[in-house]
Amino acid sequence: MASAAPLTPKRRWVSLTAATVVLQFAYWPIVASLVEGDAELAGLLWLGLAVTPFVFLVLAFASGHPRAPGASVLAMGLFLLVTLPVALVDLVAGLVAGFGAAAALTLRYEPSMHSRRGRAVAVAGASLYILALILLQGLVPVLGRFAIMSGAVIPLAVVGIADEVAEGAREQVQRHT
Repeated sequence: MASAAPLTPKRRWVSLTAATVVLQFAYWPIVASLVEGDAELAGLLWLGLAVTPFVFLVLAFASGHPRAPGASVLAMGLFLLVTLPVALVDLVAGLVAGFGAAAALTLRYEPSMHSRRGRAVAVAGASLYILALILLQGLVPVLGRFAIMSGAVIPLAVVGIADEVAEGAREQVQRHT
């Protein structure tokens, strides 16, 4: 459950790392089932989607979110709401956007230390980065593979980086006041 102490950087990164490990068991089956286009791999899509809620549960509970179960349910809905439309443009960018948006919701939020806007900007930036890599694969073919590989780790990492930046900015303001 939630603790009264603020989320420490160590706990944040341990939480994000644990959730990223679980994310691998959701991300790769989804990508394999849809990128390959083989009807026999369609079961992998359902496996990936079945594992997806556990990514958010691990992140919420490990980070000490005060309403972890409810946040995880909302995160799954947000994941679908964000992933599906973006995936119409590109699957990997959709997964990055969906996992990132849901992670921003489930990682414990300290209003005095973190910025929801910063988390949203980080997720949007990561999604656009992946989309740019996908679009540039016509010029440099290896970029498509790099985008797929990056999509497995970027969505949760950028949320942690956004929190680090917000905390650093807050410390700078406190030093100068």
